[in-house]
Amino acid sequence: MRSLRGKKTEFCILLTVISLALTGCTMPAGISWPLDPGGREAAETSTAAGSDTQFTTLGLTPDLDYDKPVVGSHIEIDQLGYRTNDRKIAIFRGDVLSDSYSVVDAESGRSVYSGVIESKAKVGTEEMYYYGDFSELKSKGTYYICTDVIGYSYPFSISDDIYSGLYRDAVRQYYMNRCGVSLTAEYAGENVRSACHTEPISLQQDAGVTLDVSGGWHLNSSGDRYVSRGCNIIEALLLAYEYNTQAFDPDADLPESGNDVPDILDELKVETDWILKMQDQSTGMVYSGVISTDKGLGLENPCYIAPADISTTLSFASALGYFSYIYQSVDTAYATTCLQAADRAMKYVARSPESVNENEYFRAATMLYRATGYQNYRNIIDAYCADRKTYDISDNVVFSGVVSYLATKQKTDPAVCGIMMNDLRKYAENMSSVRRDMLYLLDGNGESIEYQSLLAEIARLTVVNYIISSNEYENLMGQYLHYLLGCNPYNTCYVGQYGSVNISDSDPSRDILRQPESDAYFILLLSGIGGIN
Repeated sequence: MRSLRGKKTEFCILLTVISLALTGCTMPAGISWPLDPGGREAAETSTAAGSDTQFTTLGLTPDLDYDKPVVGSHIEIDQLGYRTNDRKIAIFRGDVLSDSYSVVDAESGRSVYSGVIESKAKVGTEEMYYYGDFSELKSKGTYYICTDVIGYSYPFSISDDIYSGLYRDAVRQYYMNRCGVSLTAEYAGENVRSACHTEPISLQQDAGVTLDVSGGWHLNSSGDRYVSRGCNIIEALLLAYEYNTQAFDPDADLPESGNDVPDILDELKVETDWILKMQDQSTGMVYSGVISTDKGLGLENPCYIAPADISTTLSFASALGYFSYIYQSVDTAYATTCLQAADRAMKYVARSPESVNENEYFRAATMLYRATGYQNYRNIIDAYCADRKTYDISDNVVFSGVVSYLATKQKTDPAVCGIMMNDLRKYAENMSSVRRDMLYLLDGNGESIEYQSLLAEIARLTVVNYIISSNEYENLMGQYLHYLLGCNPYNTCYVGQYGSVNISDSDPSRDILRQPESDAYFILLLSGIGGIN
């Protein structure tokens, strides 16, 4: 890349005014970009109307009667914004870059900060990243970044409670996914709908047997409900709640709000009520899900109950064991019901040891040992850990079991705990060393984000940081968040309706809030950086 020397910061404003007067370029307020986020050429030439409340004016010269210039895709920032004391990084791209940039107050049009565009080599290559660090800017307000060559960034804000709305929307999305109940305008807004899937459903393997399995959350656009996936969500949200309990006091505006129970636990109980229905009371086995066959076709029998399996039964035992431990301070009787159901599931699994995945068995045993202290669960854990020299922390199931074992107040093996702690530390240190120098985290290669792997990685790092607190881990967690909110090669925000360029405009299915498991990991990340206060 070449660099233009000797340019003053103020020149970017003067150049813009002159070019606007000559060309009449326009940029409507609240610009959106309902295009493929990878489409660089389209991004540089298209505009769309948006919400006046997001960004009302670029404010370069408010008294002049002309529209603002089109924003290009060459300056990447967190399109929602930054907390006052957070590290704030903008990334610049272009064949020609100036030496400096300005941060401009969106209302007054005044430059409030000037910085130098710095560079660093992309790991393992000769390619360079160009960026500006404006962390010194701590004043609350709405801003955009300007350079004299590549133009303007999308607007962003600086505020201490910048992420509080994100948390509320992330939790409320599970209400929007509720099955078997009517969603009212008071809580669902334009997403109102009548109750669905309230009728008894037949077993796939025996249509003559029907069960009431209403409730829970839809986990995709077809209305399917899967026990194992629901259990994964429960565990991720319980981790967020357990390690940052006080952060979950805000009112999420749910029908249950105001009952002196944190709204996140109320929402989790919606799912646990449903998965309890999915257990066969006589055997303890757990059906794997309720699957829609309708797909909008209006068939007479729109759903069936999928067969039970060992893996689902172990996920059930693990999630309900964890939930019973957390919920006992809220409702002891209900927590006991969950614990008894989890124990029943483990007894069913014990009768078929040849079909058991040892990692899943270990995770479930750690959850129930923590909740009960029973020796039979300790025996399962000891058998798994015997002579084991390392634990695969990158495996979500193993990771969950390790964290549960380390957190228990029951008697544990100090040598085993030492190995687990060492493996957690090595995992986080390796992740940090690999990611810390990547302004884009994933190097910007490829056309899409692998949400599950990326967000699961974030979740693991967040929990490790609770156990082994580190400023370096916290900074990396913030970097992940900024990536998801727009500071990425596609200049796209992947969360809800936030940001000027939102994935919902081009591919709503990739919105993190519309993917229940991703949503849970996202809430865990927000809780980890203190972003839901």
